[in-house]
Amino acid sequence: MFELKHKCALITGASSGIGKAIALDLAKAGVAELHLLGRNQERLDKIATEANGYDAQCHTHVVELSDSNAIGTFCNVFQAQHTNLDLLIHSAGVVKLDTLEDSTIEDLDWQYAINLRAPFQLSQALLPLIKQNKGDIVFINSGAGLTAHPTWSQYAATKHGLKALADSLRGEVKKDGVRVISIYPGRTATSMQEQVYDMENRDDYDPESLIQATDISKQVITTLSLSDPATVTDVRVST
Repeated sequence: MFELKHKCALITGASSGIGKAIALDLAKAGVAELHLLGRNQERLDKIATEANGYDAQCHTHVVELSDSNAIGTFCNVFQAQHTNLDLLIHSAGVVKLDTLEDSTIEDLDWQYAINLRAPFQLSQALLPLIKQNKGDIVFINSGAGLTAHPTWSQYAATKHGLKALADSLRGEVKKDGVRVISIYPGRTATSMQEQVYDMENRDDYDPESLIQATDISKQVITTLSLSDPATVTDVRVST
């Protein structure tokens, strides 16, 4: 496997769940510089401290991904201060379940903004840096990005859109040596999944029976560690 040492990575949703697991596993893999995006400074600081223990240089950024102006400001500052970015990993996501009949436009807009618009905007703004280094872009999607079940219409629509974004972008940047990878986890033991069980009125949440966040992060690390000519486009992880 190719080493990830000396790489610079930016991860959204890094304060918890799959994003946190990816950040720590990248640090363990020897990534030199980590930029952790999230909404909670305290949690980001804890993860940065843990990652620093593996000699990764960590930077935390509190960015509200539902706010396109906030994303634009962050990207402008990042580009002004950094000339290196090898890995862009989109892990942030939100979900609200309801029937189409009872759904609200506000809930749809919220999920669209974070699950689809934010990855689009970040990828677009930071693509020149990724292309410069022939880097990788990873989209943490969902099984709902492939199949939509009842009450999942809003979330699934944003994740189907994320698949389309990744598929189209992959074809556009292949000539530049940039790899675009989509990961489709099934139900994963995270705080978000616990909220999903509540929305489904289920009382049988058992994290040990679900995919672990570290299962997804290890898959990401393995995929990123392949030699440059090898491209894994889509990975589906299920129980």
